[in-house]
Amino acid sequence: MSVVATAIGVAPGDDNLVPRKVAALFSEFDANKDGVISEGELSTALANAFPEMPTWAKEHLPHQFGKYATGEGDSRGLDEPAFTKVYAAFLFRNFDANGDGALQVDECEAALKFLADGKPTAVAVPEGKDGVVTKLDFWLMFKAMMA
Repeated sequence: MSVVATAIGVAPGDDNLVPRKVAALFSEFDANKDGVISEGELSTALANAFPEMPTWAKEHLPHQFGKYATGEGDSRGLDEPAFTKVYAAFLFRNFDANGDGALQVDECEAALKFLADGKPTAVAVPEGKDGVVTKLDFWLMFKAMMA
């Protein structure tokens, strides 16, 4: 059975919900187990998980970290809901093969299949989008998969 994600009719959902896979990654990436992921922990973990990470995905990590991190000094980092947002943005950029800021349907399906632990994923793109999945569409699909 495949997972079907669609940008049509997806309820906004709770921004504090975290997909099981992302919750497990948060625990794994939080190397010192302090409840937050530092910029160093994030960079190291994603580089290890995605050795073929495109340059544009790697270069965007500091911006995303800065946007969502809280705290000061050594305690500055991402809590689990903030990590979820950063991870979604990272997946979008990582699977955007040509770095144009949009996903083709096959790229989106690959990203969501990765998130769904390899389960086949079909994406229905609204009419008029010419097979392109925007960041907002992807975020809505990502959130729809949260359980």
